[in-house]
Order: sequence, then C-alpha cells, then structure tokens
Amino acid sequence: MHSVTTIHKRRSTPKPTVEISVEKAKQIIHRAKITVKEGEVYAIYHCGHVFANSEDPQILTYYMGENRSIRSCPICVSQKLVTKYKLCGCGAEHLGKRVQPSYCCSKCSSLRKTTGRNERLDEYKRNMHLYDPTRLHCVYRAECLDTYREYDTIPCKDCPRYILKQGNRDPIYTK
Repeated sequence: MHSVTTIHKRRSTPKPTVEISVEKAKQIIHRAKITVKEGEVYAIYHCGHVFANSEDPQILTYYMGENRSIRSCPICVSQKLVTKYKLCGCGAEHLGKRVQPSYCCSKCSSLRKTTGRNERLDEYKRNMHLYDPTRLHCVYRAECLDTYREYDTIPCKDCPRYILKQGNRDPIYTK
C-alpha cells in the first residue's frame, strides 16, 4: 500500500493587507478640500494628494524592490497609490485599488439597477407615478389597500384588474 502525505507550502508573497480604513480615506479627502460626488472615484496617494479618477494622469513608476511598475502621484512622483474611494448613490462606500466609477454598485437594489432611477427604495415606495384618482371605485380596492398598506398611494394607473363597482360612479371623473 502506498501512503500519501501532504505538505503545506507557504505563499511566496504575503497576503495583501488593508492599509487604510474608510474613515481615514474620508479624512484625507476632507483635508484635500474635495467634495465627493456620487459614483465618482478618487485616487488617494501616500503623500496625501487626492485626485478624481477622471483628472488623474495615472503615472506609472518602476520600483526595483517590487520588480514592477506601480501607479504614483503625479505631483510627488515618488509616492505610491494607497487606495481608491467611491461613494455610490445608494449610500455604500467602496475602498480598494480596483474600484471603478459607475452609477450602481453590487450593493444597490435591483430596482435601482433596472430603472436607473436616482432615488432610493423608500422614495420609490411613494407610488405617486402610478396614482390614478379616476379609479377609486374599483371592485378590488379593499384588497389593494391591504396589499399596499406601507405605500403612500395605491398603484391604480393602467391596472389590468380594474372593474368599476356597480352604482359607485363619481360624477367629477366621468368621461
């Protein structure tokens, strides 16, 4: 019989560690007197300089010790990129070297991603875009009141279930 043994090999390079926290990144951006826009990415360097990703010339400098080119500050040239920071429209904050500018992120609700609306889910639940005062006398009104109790209005506009109750015709909204 053959016996098999396994040997745990160590990594040749150490795992990457987080060098900066979200709070520290916010402090550096605040010190640089930059107002953060939703969806925009900001590059933060070791020297404390901060650039919007669209305005950053992205200069690469070759470092012999690391045997590769690393993005460096366009003003100081010798200081490396620490991280990038992005504030999404949904309120999520992203930190990392691979952060990209975008309208939505992975934490955004599916409603925000599909409709492309700039409003949050709470604002969308008001349902004012689906309100129709001409359909108040529907047979299913009580059922819809129960279903949409947390919403501000009932979405009656273009409802396929709409059936007018017999004898409850509103004289103001007659056609």
